[in-house]
Amino acid sequence: MLQNFIKVMLLFFSALSLNVTALENFSSSDYSVESGDSVTLTFYDFSPSRYWPQAFNIYVTKPGSSSRVAVQTGVTGNTITTTLFGAGTHYFEAEVCDTDTGDCGSESSLQINVTPSSLPKPVINIDYPSGIYARDTFTLEVTTMYAVDCTIKYAANGTPQPFGNYLKVERLTYGSPGTYVQTVACDGPGGSSTENHTVRVFSQNPPAGPQIRSFLNGDVINGQSTLFWSSINTDRCTLNNGRTTATVGTSGINYPVSIPFGGLTFTLSCFQGSASVSRELYVPRPPIRRLSCDKHCDLSINVTSADAITENSLIEQDTIADNRKIFVGEHYNELNRLGIDLSAPEVTFNSPDLNDDGYVDLVVYMATQQRAYVLISKNGIFDSIDATAKGVSDRLLINSIHVDGQGKVILEIAPNIVIDQ
Repeated sequence: MLQNFIKVMLLFFSALSLNVTALENFSSSDYSVESGDSVTLTFYDFSPSRYWPQAFNIYVTKPGSSSRVAVQTGVTGNTITTTLFGAGTHYFEAEVCDTDTGDCGSESSLQINVTPSSLPKPVINIDYPSGIYARDTFTLEVTTMYAVDCTIKYAANGTPQPFGNYLKVERLTYGSPGTYVQTVACDGPGGSSTENHTVRVFSQNPPAGPQIRSFLNGDVINGQSTLFWSSINTDRCTLNNGRTTATVGTSGINYPVSIPFGGLTFTLSCFQGSASVSRELYVPRPPIRRLSCDKHCDLSINVTSADAITENSLIEQDTIADNRKIFVGEHYNELNRLGIDLSAPEVTFNSPDLNDDGYVDLVVYMATQQRAYVLISKNGIFDSIDATAKGVSDRLLINSIHVDGQGKVILEIAPNIVIDQ
């Protein structure tokens, strides 16, 4: 009864105060800040008003824009804290609303001057394959530096989705063939940055029934390797190494296996109901021949012709390009002083930790020069070429590389390579 009486009285007084067009208070904790700083906005309207129960909407018009955007709506309290990005004048507006009827009015405004920050603009890195088949799933990871708030669009016509300053999306896929542009835009104290990443999606054109799309192996290093496979229209798979059979997933990434001298054949079988399909993969490991290299090893081999470019090879090249981009950014100057340009299109590389010191080392393959270079990282820095192999046109001709107790580089090479010393 008392609540209804108060409501009636407020409506009565509102009729007497329709000419009130401003809130009783709309203020900021600071009116001059650096980009990336936060301010607290305070607002209230206790005068008799037809806007009751109350809620507040806060808007901002940013520098260079002619339209306002909502900072926060439906605020039932009397303060909010917001972070400002971009140098210039930020024009804030506040209005009070009746939460029962939705009517709003009594607007007030204020201005806050934002000066540039001394910090750099955000740095954005997008990690996702540049070429995939439709409906294949991969993990997307976005890392940033000097960023506070970011958004991502998964395609050019997509809607920006906010995520803070780090994002990891597992099993991200594109259902239709085409070219998609992932766009990440970030704001930070030093300003704003945008990074684009292009993804080519190829058609699978899958036939009916279970299919094994790929079955590959990684490099063999000290008798250890990994297997990769993918399948479609399957509900289970098995892997046989000639001695035992294991139940595995319908797709595999970095599945660890041991390879004896002389190599090993694996059989992958995948099933859909009673239907099945199998594929064999031979992983070679020739009898060991060790060569100790103080500085240079000349390896003379017959150069084989390049394979025809396929969609799979394009995907591999794009993945290498992504890795190269990261590595060039970290080590460009020191590698350039050694005459190695990782950005050259004919260059590929591996980055294992050869001496188990916690720092990534570098094995560079230069196809046009038919050379391989081994560089051991000294506390994260490459200051010398520790071994050079001549006549290497295919990185698979070097089975493994490691460092012995005296710091010498040891190469395990294929037996058909003639050592010319």
